[in-house]
Amino acid sequence: MQTAWQQQEFLLHFQPEVNVHTGQILGMEVLIRWQHPELGLIFPDQFFPLAEDATFFSSLQRWIFYQSCVQSQEWNRLGLPSGPMAVNISLNHLDPQALLHMIEALLKETGMDPKGLVIEIPQLNVLMIPEKVSRLVNEFVSLGVGCVLDNVSDTESLPRLIKNIPFQGLKLASSLLCDVPVSSEAVKKIQHCFFSARTAHLSIIAKGVESAAQVTFLREHGCHAVQGYLCSRPLPSDEMTALLSNWRPPVM
Repeated sequence: MQTAWQQQEFLLHFQPEVNVHTGQILGMEVLIRWQHPELGLIFPDQFFPLAEDATFFSSLQRWIFYQSCVQSQEWNRLGLPSGPMAVNISLNHLDPQALLHMIEALLKETGMDPKGLVIEIPQLNVLMIPEKVSRLVNEFVSLGVGCVLDNVSDTESLPRLIKNIPFQGLKLASSLLCDVPVSSEAVKKIQHCFFSARTAHLSIIAKGVESAAQVTFLREHGCHAVQGYLCSRPLPSDEMTALLSNWRPPVM
C-alpha cells in the first residue's frame, strides 16, 4: 500500500446525488479508487483491509479531503452544478479529534466554504462509538460542515441514533433497495426509515438506485434525492466535468 501511495496510484471518482423531483444535482459523493498497474481499478473495500498503518490512513484521508475541496472550487469556478462534496470516513482507522483538526486546517488552507463539505459517517461506526460520534458531529456542525448518517441498513436502531446526534440527513444503503418495490418486507423497512427521518426533519438520499420504478416508489414516500447508475456511474474528475457541462436530468 505504501508503494501505491508513493507512486500516486490512488484517484478519486465522483457520483452525483440527484433531486427526485427536478433531476438537478444536489451534491456529489467522493469515492476513492486504487488504479493498480496490473489488476486495474480496485475498490476500497478490497484494499482497505490490506492496510493497517494508521499513518497511511491519515495521509490518505487528508489527500481525499484536500482533492475534494480543490475539485469543488474548480467546478464552482467553471459555474458547474456540483453541489456540496460528500466524503466518506471510517472511524475504525481515524481518531475523531485528529480528523476534526485536519478538516479545520484544510478549510483554512484551501479557502473552502464549510457548507460545501459533507461528512458521511457509516451507521456501523455510530452504533459502535455513539458518544464519540455525537461529539464529533456537534463539532462539525459548529464549523458549518454538514454530517450525514451513511449506509443506513439497521432500521431498528435508526430512531435512537438520529434523536441523539444532529445529522442533517441520512443515506439508505443500496442493500435496502435491492428488492424494492416488489418485496413487502423491503418496502416495510424503507417506510420505517422514512417515518423516522421525517420525524427528525432529515433529508433522505437513496444509494444504488438503478430503475425508474425504484425512483417512483422513493419519490412517493418522501425521498429527496437518489444516487446510482440510473443517473450516473462514478466517474473520474475529467469525465464528471464533461457530464456536468452537459447535464441533462435523467428520465425518472
